[in-house]
Amino acid sequence: MIVLDKFPTHIEYTDNKTAPNKFIKINNQSIYNGKLNRFSRAIAVKNLHGYIESKIKQSCCPIQKYPITITYIIKTVKNHGSISMRKGKLYWKEANASYVPNWDIDNLAFLWIKAINDTLVKSGIIPEDNVSYVKGGKYKIKYVKDLNNREIIIKFT
Repeated sequence: MIVLDKFPTHIEYTDNKTAPNKFIKINNQSIYNGKLNRFSRAIAVKNLHGYIESKIKQSCCPIQKYPITITYIIKTVKNHGSISMRKGKLYWKEANASYVPNWDIDNLAFLWIKAINDTLVKSGIIPEDNVSYVKGGKYKIKYVKDLNNREIIIKFT
Protein backbone atom coordinates (compact mmCIF):
# COMPACT_ATOMS: atom_id res chain seq x y z
CA MET A 1 0.00 0.00 0.00
CA ILE A 2 1.16 3.52 -0.82
CA VAL A 3 -0.30 6.69 0.69
CA LEU A 4 0.00 10.05 -1.03
CA ASP A 5 -0.87 12.26 1.91
CA LYS A 6 -1.88 15.86 1.37
CA PHE A 7 -1.63 15.29 -2.37
CA PRO A 8 -1.31 18.50 -4.34
CA THR A 9 -4.49 19.95 -5.78
CA HIS A 10 -2.48 22.22 -8.08
CA ILE A 11 0.87 21.70 -9.80
CA GLU A 12 3.47 24.06 -11.22
CA TYR A 13 3.39 24.28 -15.00
CA THR A 14 6.19 26.81 -15.40
CA ASP A 15 9.85 26.54 -14.54
CA ASN A 16 10.75 30.18 -13.94
CA LYS A 17 14.16 31.16 -12.70
CA THR A 18 13.35 34.74 -11.70
CA ALA A 19 9.57 34.92 -11.23
CA PRO A 20 7.16 32.82 -9.17
CA ASN A 21 5.98 29.69 -10.95
CA LYS A 22 2.39 29.41 -12.14
CA PHE A 23 0.08 26.62 -11.00
CA ILE A 24 -2.75 24.71 -12.64
CA LYS A 25 -5.40 22.58 -10.96
CA ILE A 26 -4.67 18.87 -11.25
CA ASN A 27 -7.38 17.36 -13.36
CA ASN A 28 -7.44 15.75 -16.76
CA GLN A 29 -9.45 18.48 -18.44
CA SER A 30 -7.33 21.41 -17.38
CA ILE A 31 -4.06 19.75 -18.38
CA TYR A 32 -5.11 18.02 -21.61
CA ASN A 33 -7.83 20.31 -23.02
CA GLY A 34 -5.41 22.54 -24.93
CA LYS A 35 -5.11 25.19 -22.23
CA LEU A 36 -1.45 24.24 -21.74
CA ASN A 37 1.04 24.01 -24.56
CA ARG A 38 3.11 20.83 -24.77
CA PHE A 39 6.08 22.39 -22.95
CA SER A 40 3.98 23.55 -19.99
CA ARG A 41 2.14 20.22 -19.92
CA ALA A 42 5.51 18.39 -19.82
CA ILE A 43 6.60 20.53 -16.84
CA ALA A 44 3.32 19.87 -15.00
CA VAL A 45 3.48 16.10 -15.59
CA LYS A 46 7.19 16.00 -14.59
CA ASN A 47 6.34 17.81 -11.35
CA LEU A 48 3.45 15.44 -10.68
CA HIS A 49 5.72 12.42 -11.24
CA GLY A 50 8.31 13.98 -8.90
CA TYR A 51 5.76 14.32 -6.10
CA ILE A 52 4.57 10.72 -6.53
CA GLU A 53 8.11 9.37 -6.73
CA SER A 54 9.06 11.07 -3.44
CA LYS A 55 6.10 9.39 -1.70
CA ILE A 56 6.67 5.98 -3.30
CA LYS A 57 10.29 5.87 -2.16
CA GLN A 58 9.12 6.36 1.43
CA SER A 59 6.55 3.59 1.48
CA CYS A 60 6.92 0.78 -1.02
CA CYS A 61 9.09 -1.96 -2.31
CA PRO A 62 8.89 -3.95 -5.58
CA ILE A 63 5.87 -6.17 -6.06
CA GLN A 64 6.67 -9.86 -6.51
CA LYS A 65 3.50 -11.52 -7.83
CA TYR A 66 1.74 -10.61 -11.10
CA PRO A 67 -0.66 -9.75 -12.56
CA ILE A 68 -2.02 -7.24 -10.07
CA THR A 69 -5.10 -5.10 -9.69
CA ILE A 70 -4.63 -1.57 -8.38
CA THR A 71 -7.24 0.22 -6.28
CA TYR A 72 -7.03 3.99 -5.88
CA ILE A 73 -8.97 5.51 -2.99
CA ILE A 74 -9.10 9.27 -3.31
CA LYS A 75 -9.92 10.93 -0.02
CA THR A 76 -10.80 14.57 -0.45
CA VAL A 77 -13.36 17.13 0.59
CA LYS A 78 -16.88 16.97 -0.77
CA ASN A 79 -16.42 20.28 -2.58
CA HIS A 80 -13.03 19.43 -4.13
CA GLY A 81 -14.10 21.21 -7.29
CA SER A 82 -14.15 24.53 -5.46
CA ILE A 83 -10.53 24.40 -4.25
CA SER A 84 -8.58 27.21 -5.84
CA MET A 85 -5.09 28.63 -5.75
CA ARG A 86 -4.11 32.26 -5.97
CA LYS A 87 -0.54 33.52 -5.74
CA GLY A 88 0.65 30.08 -4.61
CA LYS A 89 -1.86 29.83 -1.74
CA LEU A 90 -4.70 27.31 -1.54
CA TYR A 91 -8.19 28.60 -0.88
CA TRP A 92 -10.96 26.36 0.35
CA LYS A 93 -14.01 26.77 2.53
CA GLU A 94 -15.82 23.84 4.11
CA ALA A 95 -19.04 22.95 2.31
CA ASN A 96 -22.28 23.51 4.13
CA ALA A 97 -24.47 20.54 5.07
CA SER A 98 -26.78 20.93 2.05
CA TYR A 99 -23.94 21.04 -0.51
CA VAL A 100 -24.38 18.62 -3.42
CA PRO A 101 -21.10 17.86 -5.22
CA ASN A 102 -21.08 18.35 -8.98
CA TRP A 103 -17.44 17.88 -9.93
CA ASP A 104 -16.28 14.96 -12.07
CA ILE A 105 -14.26 12.24 -10.31
CA ASP A 106 -12.96 10.97 -13.68
CA ASN A 107 -11.19 14.27 -14.38
CA LEU A 108 -9.36 13.97 -11.08
CA ALA A 109 -8.73 10.22 -11.06
CA PHE A 110 -7.57 9.59 -14.65
CA LEU A 111 -4.57 11.90 -14.50
CA TRP A 112 -3.51 10.57 -11.09
CA ILE A 113 -3.89 6.93 -12.22
CA LYS A 114 -1.75 7.47 -15.33
CA ALA A 115 0.92 9.40 -13.42
CA ILE A 116 0.98 6.89 -10.55
CA ASN A 117 1.27 3.89 -12.88
CA ASP A 118 4.07 5.52 -14.89
CA THR A 119 5.91 6.39 -11.67
CA LEU A 120 5.49 2.85 -10.31
CA VAL A 121 7.36 1.64 -13.41
CA LYS A 122 10.00 4.37 -13.25
CA SER A 123 10.62 3.63 -9.56
CA GLY A 124 10.98 -0.13 -10.14
CA ILE A 125 7.90 -1.07 -8.10
CA ILE A 126 6.41 -2.83 -11.14
CA PRO A 127 8.31 -3.80 -14.32
CA GLU A 128 5.67 -2.41 -16.71
CA ASP A 129 2.13 -1.06 -16.47
CA ASN A 130 0.85 -3.09 -19.41
CA VAL A 131 -1.82 -5.79 -19.14
CA SER A 132 0.72 -8.55 -18.49
CA TYR A 133 1.45 -6.93 -15.12
CA VAL A 134 -1.58 -4.76 -14.32
CA LYS A 135 -4.83 -6.55 -15.14
CA GLY A 136 -7.06 -3.71 -14.08
CA GLY A 137 -8.01 -1.35 -11.37
CA LYS A 138 -10.68 0.74 -9.82
CA TYR A 139 -10.97 4.08 -8.15
CA LYS A 140 -13.38 5.51 -5.65
CA ILE A 141 -13.93 8.66 -3.70
CA LYS A 142 -14.22 8.99 0.05
CA TYR A 143 -14.99 12.32 1.61
CA VAL A 144 -12.99 13.87 4.42
CA LYS A 145 -14.11 16.85 6.43
CA ASP A 146 -10.90 18.90 6.22
CA LEU A 147 -8.73 19.60 3.18
CA ASN A 148 -5.59 18.80 5.23
CA ASN A 149 -6.79 15.18 5.53
CA ARG A 150 -6.78 14.54 1.78
CA GLU A 151 -4.85 11.53 0.53
CA ILE A 152 -4.70 8.99 -2.24
CA ILE A 153 -4.34 5.38 -1.08
CA ILE A 154 -2.97 2.89 -3.60
CA LYS A 155 -3.59 -0.80 -2.87
CA PHE A 156 -2.27 -3.79 -4.80
CA THR A 157 -4.12 -7.13 -4.98
